[in-house]
Amino acid sequence: MGYLSIIQLLSFQYKFLGIFFKFAIQFIMGYKYIMLQRFLRVALTSLARLSIRRGLKFQDFLLAGKLAFIDAARLELQLAGSKESKSRLSVMTGLQRKDIRELSEEGTPAADHGSYLMKVIGLWRYNKKFQDHKGDPKQLSIESGEFEALVQSVSKDLSQYTVLFELERLGAITKNEDLLTLRSEVLDISQDKQVGLELLSDDIGHLTNSVSENIFERPAVPNLHIKTQYDNISPEDAEEVRSKILEIGTRFHAELRTVLSQYDKDLNPMLHNKPGGARVTVGSFSEIEK
Repeated sequence: MGYLSIIQLLSFQYKFLGIFFKFAIQFIMGYKYIMLQRFLRVALTSLARLSIRRGLKFQDFLLAGKLAFIDAARLELQLAGSKESKSRLSVMTGLQRKDIRELSEEGTPAADHGSYLMKVIGLWRYNKKFQDHKGDPKQLSIESGEFEALVQSVSKDLSQYTVLFELERLGAITKNEDLLTLRSEVLDISQDKQVGLELLSDDIGHLTNSVSENIFERPAVPNLHIKTQYDNISPEDAEEVRSKILEIGTRFHAELRTVLSQYDKDLNPMLHNKPGGARVTVGSFSEIEK
């Protein structure tokens, strides 16, 4: 396996472990150790399998785990409004202060560019400024600055040419001379393993937060957490079933995006007087084991 692929997988491990170790730090004082230990063992087994299949060893896993534990502790201190110190990080994580000091030099992972690309696509699809008279995403010109305006709406730090290259490479747009056409709201992650692993680690984080909120905080209206499973499907029908699930899931998310876009301040100018900042995430996945 190439060096770049190992780095990408380690980065994914780093984020994945951070999610579960944040969960561990937050609840270990209030619930039996053995319960949480069992949860972590089961949850991390899939990541261990991925590591073994891709040639990574326990030492790689351990390093990512230490870094993730430090990040999770820092986040908890930040949320609590407490001052960060190596002593506090050491107590929270169980790592020695020497390790904290050395590992802190590793820095934090770069922001996932997959999430920025999805926001660019979302604005293009649902913001009226970038729609035609039918409400469909219109063709955007590069030379006139239309595409740059779209990108800058997401972040002033993004380069339109970098975003253009990535969207074209991942199959989301087509380019005809100066005009760009949005052809898909879904990134083809088979073209970029790094983007795929970034989206996977992000999804794991949202799922963990959603389910833990239902379990421990018990909101009046719970987060959506539904799973459908059948265990005696003929392998001969597997691909047909996979296609039907993909079709139904695509329709569901298209309808959901239409609804949620009406509540997003970036997309609905009628909401300018309301406070913003809340983020809503709804994810779907399927798996077929033969």
